[in-house]
Amino acid sequence: MKFVFILTSVLGLLFCNDLYSQTQSVVTPQMARKISAYCQLNDRAFILFMKSNEHIDINITHRTDIADRIIKELEKHLDYAENFIIGLYYNYGIEASYHALTSANFTIPEIDSAEAIWKKKVKESETAAGQKTELIQKEQQRQAEDEETTRRQREDEERQRQEAIDNRVSSAFGAVNSPDSRQGNGIIGSFNLSGRAIPSGGLPQPRCTNKDIQEEGRVVINITVTPNGNVIQAEVGQGTTISSIITRECALEAAERTKFNRIPGQNNQSGTITFIYKNDSSNAVGSAGTSGSRSYEGADGFGSFNISGRSIGSGGLPKPAYIGREEGSIVVNITVDPNGNVINAEIGRGTNIADTNMRKSALEAVKKAKFNRINGADNQSGTITYSYRIR
Repeated sequence: MKFVFILTSVLGLLFCNDLYSQTQSVVTPQMARKISAYCQLNDRAFILFMKSNEHIDINITHRTDIADRIIKELEKHLDYAENFIIGLYYNYGIEASYHALTSANFTIPEIDSAEAIWKKKVKESETAAGQKTELIQKEQQRQAEDEETTRRQREDEERQRQEAIDNRVSSAFGAVNSPDSRQGNGIIGSFNLSGRAIPSGGLPQPRCTNKDIQEEGRVVINITVTPNGNVIQAEVGQGTTISSIITRECALEAAERTKFNRIPGQNNQSGTITFIYKNDSSNAVGSAGTSGSRSYEGADGFGSFNISGRSIGSGGLPKPAYIGREEGSIVVNITVDPNGNVINAEIGRGTNIADTNMRKSALEAVKKAKFNRINGADNQSGTITYSYRIR
């Protein structure tokens, strides 16, 4: 009884397996038997059957025997028969497959069924390919978005880094606002604009000559500044004591050339720039000095020059790019030619800062200084002194 029960169970499993195989395919057992007979009589068909069912066995030496056995019982393996049909249409196309199946004694309805199997497979492949393409496109889009995000982050980091450098330079040489007074002292004047700084070059110097300045006093310019730091509007304001139209126009032009630091997200701001004029060889000045000596002082340091009969050109004394962390002074001995160019510069006595980079930066800045021309004069010697204070 036990043996009979086991045998019955095995036969039941085999029957269920065959039934499952058949329900998974539209190939009928009759179509499978015709394919079986065709493959046994036609070597090319047999080879195609093996290629279409390469998963039959991984052991190549036994694959032919296994395929031969399956072909003889193909009505029990309808999925293999279906693979053969798909392989036939894939390799030979519809017309050649039609003739092959006709040779295998397929009826017209059976050929239509075989062609339907092939078309279904093609549609499934196209759908899968479309899905793969969609996945690839989504991945490419994601990568592009990541790259754009990374690019923007790098731009922001570079902007913040540059602003930090500009602010360090400005802090040491007087172009930055004091947070308490909201008052920033420039090179040749002063500005009052909440939260703003002048990153480099200081306040532009008015381009008036000594002959243009006929009176002492001040010109106050009301300005409007954009988030990018550009002056988009400038007009003479209250507090101006100079009536000279030429002097006022020079001050307006200098104010319009002023460039402040950027504040992203900020609205346009209003403030003032003030130029103080003295009727001497110094043109417009920010702090008093003797003939041939001018001091440009700010909240954290200043630069000054001492050379007989000379005045500094537009833009004032150049600022060293490297500020460092030492307090003290760097004195630079200079030689200036008649055209106002610094043709020689070296560290002089009175320097008490040892930082090599600070000294080198001061020398580089000095060589960029431009003084007024004195026709017929010889080369002149003098000094430029930078003083550093750490807040």
